[in-house]
Formats: sequence, structure tokens, C-alpha cells
Amino acid sequence: MKLPHLPGQRKNLVILFFTIMVVNIGFGIILPILPYYAQNLGASASMLGLLSASYATLQFIFAPIWGRISDRIGRRPVLLVGLSGFAISFLVFGFASRLWMLFLARVISGILSSATLPTALAYIADTTPPENRARGMGLMGAASGLGMILGPAVGGFLSAIHIQIPFFASAGITILIFAFALIYLPESLLKTHRTAEYSASSIQINPFQRLMSGLQGKMAFFMIIATLTSLGMAQVEAIGALYAKARFGAGPMQMGLLFILVGGLGVFSQFVIVGPLIKKIGEQRSIQISLLGVGTSFLLCGLAETYLLGILGVLILGTTIALLRPALNTLVSRSAGPSRQGAALGTVSSFYSLGMMFGPVTGGLIFDWLGISSPFFFSAIIHLAVFAASWFLFPHPARNFGIHRTHHSNPASPTNQTDPADKI
Repeated sequence: MKLPHLPGQRKNLVILFFTIMVVNIGFGIILPILPYYAQNLGASASMLGLLSASYATLQFIFAPIWGRISDRIGRRPVLLVGLSGFAISFLVFGFASRLWMLFLARVISGILSSATLPTALAYIADTTPPENRARGMGLMGAASGLGMILGPAVGGFLSAIHIQIPFFASAGITILIFAFALIYLPESLLKTHRTAEYSASSIQINPFQRLMSGLQGKMAFFMIIATLTSLGMAQVEAIGALYAKARFGAGPMQMGLLFILVGGLGVFSQFVIVGPLIKKIGEQRSIQISLLGVGTSFLLCGLAETYLLGILGVLILGTTIALLRPALNTLVSRSAGPSRQGAALGTVSSFYSLGMMFGPVTGGLIFDWLGISSPFFFSAIIHLAVFAASWFLFPHPARNFGIHRTHHSNPASPTNQTDPADKI
């Protein structure tokens, strides 16, 4: 994947790329060890699910609010708030000696760090034309993937020294990138594109009202896809380490290597496959390929009795999952005008979080009650069911719920202004 040809914007995209990459390094450091850390403090699989769900619940509430605030005051200050939230939460994790302190860290992270993702995506939308937007979204996916390769590897090795060290390493890395962004990252949102209103009603604090707005108009199915796929993915992520331990005897080091494999495949897909494929076959067909691939991979992982079958499932997962969010985020971005990018991308981030709220809880309960492979089978069913539904809701490659690939409608046109989705 090459950087989009945008005179005067290439440097900004490079800075944002490394910002997202380093943040994901810090976040990825703790992934292989958090389940073991929580277990050492007395957490069961169900409690581990609640720990993940608490973070997702607050993301669900606050991500769209931060997105709308960024539409008003700009992307840069909101992104800095998100980075500070990451740093503070990692420090609380590192000092945690009781289970409630892990929940406190999740609360801090959910409120503040939820500003990072929708703002970064809105930054891309600000700086890329519609025809290059999928490539820009894929670029951020590649940055995340690189971070997820390096982070778990570092976390796995640092945990061999002491299980708390990776959390402090994450905090240090995030503080460094905060300073880097503070000095070097410029503002992307033009003053002429900023929303004039700024009130409680304009940012829709009520999450249920926001849900109803998001489930109307041309973006409704986009939000349903975001919710169901994140639900299925979160079920597996919540119990993945426990499953690997019970089935194969894997520990933090082995989980770190597994994250490297998945992340490496994801980065390869983002750089080599995502941008050209989406441009060639469209966002809808790219989403369908991802749904089918992820569903198949979870089915194989659930059936795995040997490392070989499990690795085959991981290979399919790492290669196909990279398509979903760039394609879906591009559709959402192209449905919103320049003054509503933060709100629209914050809302789809909220729907991702809605699935993450329930996924870890249901995944933990299914793991405890129905067996260690059950969350993989449930997640496979979810992805394959959405894939089947998409054939009825995506009847033609060029039909994107009113969004045409070859003739982009004016985002500020009256038809877009009156769509219920504009209220998100």
C-alpha cells in the first residue's frame, strides 16, 4: 500500500500513521498477559468478560461524543485527550493489587481513550478524497497491525521478567507519543468545516437516542454489521488465551507469538490487498469476503484438535479480517458530510463498542457453561449469518445504500441532509 497522493498532506498522514502504530504497541503489550494478570487477582472467565465489557460500555457512550466534539473544536486536541487516557489507564493497571483496580483502569480508559479511534479516522476523512479514502482507512489499519505485531511480542517477553512491567512499558510509550503528537501533529479540520453548534443536545449524550438515529436511513445496515461482527470477535478475544491454555497448554509467551502471526498477516493484507481490492471490487464485496473468511476461521479454530488446524484457522483470520473495518468505515465516511465525519465515525465506533459490551460477557458465560470451543462456534455462526444476510441487502456491487462508487454524491446535498442518519 502506498500513501495517497495528497500534496501537502503526506507528512501529516505519516505522523498519524506512527501515532496510531505506537499507541497500538502500547495497547498490544498488555493483551497476552491481561487474562493471566486478572486470574492472579481472582477473576474467573465470566469476570474477565465483565472486565472487557466495562471498557466497551464506556466506549459505546463516549466515542460518539468525542467524535462530535472533534467536529466542533478540531481533531488534534481530542486525539491528545485519548492518548492521555491510555497513559493513565496503563499506570493504574501497573499498580493494581486488587481486582477493582483493574476495573478502575478500564473505566478511565473507556472514558478518555475512546476519543482516539473516531478522531483518527475522522482525521483520515479530513485529509483524503472519497476515491482514496479506503486506502487511507487501510493505512490506519496497517499502523494498528504493526503495533499489534510488536506490542504482544514485547509484552510476552517483558512478562517473563515481571507480569506488571508490560503495563508500565505501555504507559511510557504512550507518554512519548503524546509528546510527539503535541509537538508535531497539525490540525486537520478546516475552520470552515467545523460545526457551529455545541450543546448537550447537539452531541446526543443519550446513547439510546443515538442508537435509534444510527439505525435509520442508509447507514442502518452498516451499524448492524459493526455490532454483530464486533460481538462475535469479542466473544473469542475474551476467552482466546484461556482456550489456548486449556486446549494446547499455551502461556503468555505463546499467546504473544500468536498475536504476532495474526498481526503480521493483517499488516500484509493492509499494505498489499486491502486498498487495491476495495478499489477494484467495492466496499460491499470486500465486506462479504471478510465475513466469510472470519466465519470459516472461527469454525476451524473451534474444531482444532491439533496445532495445524488451529494455525490454518489463524491464517485465514489474519488475512481476511483486515478487510472489514476499512471497507465499512469508508462507507460510513462517504455517507457523511465534511462537518459530520467525527460524529458519523464516532457513531459506528459506538456500534462496534455495543458488540464489545456483550461479546466478552457472553463469551465468558458460554466458555464456562457450554465448553471451551463454544464461543468459536457462536462467533462463526454470527459472521456467516451476516454474510448470508448481506446477499439480500447488497444486491449489486455498485449499490451502496445510495452511495455510488463511480459518481460520488455531494455530501452536503439536500438529500443527505434530510436522511435520518445525519442526526447521529
